[in-house]
Parts: sequence; structure tokens; C-alpha cells
Amino acid sequence: MNVNPRHNSSENFPRSPWKAALEVILFSLMFCVLTAFILAFPFGSVGLSIVCQRAVVAGSEAIEHIGIALGVYASTFLAFYGVVIGAQINRSRMAPQTQRFLSFTSELLVGSLAPAIVLIIIACVEKPSRAGALFALLPASAILFLVATVLGTFLVFSESERRDSLTRALSKANQNQKLLPSAGKYGISMFVCHAAMLALLGTLITGILNGWTIQPSILALLGSMYFVVAGGIAAGSAFGVISRQTTQDTFDKVFGIVITTIIFSSGAFLIISSLLSGLWSVALSLVVIVVLSAISMLIQSEKLRNVTIHGAATHLSAQSISTRLEQINEQLRELDRNPEEDLFLRSAQN
Repeated sequence: MNVNPRHNSSENFPRSPWKAALEVILFSLMFCVLTAFILAFPFGSVGLSIVCQRAVVAGSEAIEHIGIALGVYASTFLAFYGVVIGAQINRSRMAPQTQRFLSFTSELLVGSLAPAIVLIIIACVEKPSRAGALFALLPASAILFLVATVLGTFLVFSESERRDSLTRALSKANQNQKLLPSAGKYGISMFVCHAAMLALLGTLITGILNGWTIQPSILALLGSMYFVVAGGIAAGSAFGVISRQTTQDTFDKVFGIVITTIIFSSGAFLIISSLLSGLWSVALSLVVIVVLSAISMLIQSEKLRNVTIHGAATHLSAQSISTRLEQINEQLRELDRNPEEDLFLRSAQN
């Protein structure tokens, strides 16, 4: 089988090592944050000094077992590397999936090792006599990071897989565009105006109910709070509308509904808190803001589309779908300009 050397090289290392290294770093940060939360549990009742003491104890314990862990990691990564390289040489239909799974797993495994390294460093700082362990730990960890980065370069999709995925995405985007209701002329500016108008209305209600006896500075502070509440509700409502309009994925739609529910639940919580505090005028203002925001989100009248949250959200949905269509078409044109041989299918056929 005659394969162009340049093309074969790009097929073996189709991704920049910097991207793979960034993913490993992100996984490492994620596991370190998770470890910090575990050390700080239960939250609110543990001070920073106690967390540091726990970190030192955990690091001291980790030093005793890190050698075994590094040996397991090294042998596992060598096996992964052999399987990935073998998949590059012997192209079967399952080879791409195997490559991607092992590449992702290697990045995740190195990330999961990061908390142990950080805890050991903390323990060595607290007791310098242990610092000798770092001279073995850090080089070994660097090697594992390098191997995981190399394996991460194989976390790619073949040309035919990318083309099929883009074709499906193009079909879904076109369908979503056809199903869009009439959009308003304005997007984010409409949300700002909505929040400002409701904040002004809420301030007027509060002032009138209290006979304008509230100090101007406090009234201005309440107006600012109303603006933030109205803006937050508008943003959460718009997110839910956009999620329903721009995707056919059930999870994304449910997630949009959950966010909207949380936003309105937060508004209800503020109302109840105001009532329990005896702030009836503030509670009534918040009720007006929440109710009018809900109506503005639900109403789909074509005549009112320029002044409702639903119309503004639909405007943003139309922009998002249009941008997505342009991106997909550009990626398809890029594939047509730089055709790649589908080595997976061709090898299977031969």
C-alpha cells in the first residue's frame, strides 16, 4: 500500500502535543481541587490550619506508597503505548476507538496522580528531611506526564468520522433553524432594558408603599438589587429558551429547564425571605419582577417579539444557529480543500 510519508506522519500525530499537555494540566487541576474539597470537609467548620495539617499527614502517607504507584503507572502507560502504536500499524475498524479510549485514559490517570505529588511536596516543605524523595518523584512524574502527552496526541477522529459528524450537525442545525419562531430585532440590549424597566418599576412600588419615607441611598440600593434580580432572571430564562431552540439533544433541553427552574426558585426564595423579614413592599416588588419576567419568557406573540425575553432569546438563537452553520460549512469546505485518505476503511478493505 503506497502512502504519502507526509500524510502518514500527520495521521500518526494529528494533534498538537500542546493541546494534549493542556488537557493533562486541566485534569490535574480538577483532581487537585477535588482533593482540596475532601480535605476541607465538612465545609465551614474546618479552618485553613486544619486543612494544612491534613495535607501534611496525607502527603506523609503518600510518600510511603508513591513508588508502587509510579511503577504501576509506568507499566500501564508502556502497555497503552504499545497498543496505540499497534493500532496505528494494524488498522482495524475498532482501532480508532481503542486509540481514543487509551489516550483519554492516560491523560486522566496522570491527572489523578497530581494530588499525591502536591501533597508530597507540602509534606516535604513541612519537614525538609523528606525532601530527598522529590529527587526521585519529580523526574518520574515528568516522564509520565511526557508519555501521557504523547498518547494524548492520538485522541483524534478520522477524516470520514469528522465528515459524518459534521454532516449530521449540519442537518440538525438546518432543522433547528426551520423550527425557530419569529425572532425579535434585539438581543442582549433587550435584556438590559428589561432589567432596567423592572428595576424602576420595583423601586417605584417600594417607594409608593412606604410613602417615600425611605432614604434615597437605600432606595437606590434596592433599585440596584432589583436590577440584578431582573437581569439574572432574564438571563436564566433566555438560557432555557435558547437551549430548547438550538439543540435536539434531550440532555441539553433538560439542563436548560433545570437552570430556568433554579433561577425562578431563587426569586421565590428572595420573596419568602423578604416576607419573613417583614419587608412587604420589597416582597411585592420582587413578586412583580418574577411574574412579569415569567410572562415575558412564555409569551410568543409575534407583535410583542421585540419587547419580550422570548423574542430576544430567539434572536440570539438565530444568531447562534447561523454562526454554527457557517462554522460547519467552513469545516466541510476545509475537508474538501485538503482531502485525506481514510486509512481506517482502506486498510480494512485491503
